[in-house]
Amino acid sequence: MTNLKNIVEEFRDNYKERREDVNEVETLENELYSISGIDKNSQHAIVLMPFDSEHFDNFGSVCGHVGNKVFSNREIQKFLSEYAHGKWALGIIDEPDLDDTYKNQTIPLSSVALPLIESDGRVFEYLTNREGGSFRCGSSKVDGWTIYESE
Repeated sequence: MTNLKNIVEEFRDNYKERREDVNEVETLENELYSISGIDKNSQHAIVLMPFDSEHFDNFGSVCGHVGNKVFSNREIQKFLSEYAHGKWALGIIDEPDLDDTYKNQTIPLSSVALPLIESDGRVFEYLTNREGGSFRCGSSKVDGWTIYESE
């Protein structure tokens, strides 16, 4: 569990250091809060997850099959490498400092923003749900991004 906390801390720091590199980051942040229902004043973490990170496959959705690690699926990784027009995803995790958050040996995302156009975003939703995760696709106000709620 400590290792997963360390990964979250690394990606939280990555977000703090690189957030200005993300186009319209404030809009994406607000969309993540809105779709996840997480209060900005609660214990949470916004993380910037590079697709090429060795730790990317530790992430999954809060809902779906318990302990899912949908980002470890090779078909999903290949899809993102072919269709995502950016280098990273932006996600939000509820209560990242609690051991209980990682009880299923995964980092559960409450919501995530991916640099996919909406039609590709629907394909990602399908692939994720097929692999035991649960991300519902939603439109983003930021052109070229899709927002997902774990439901």
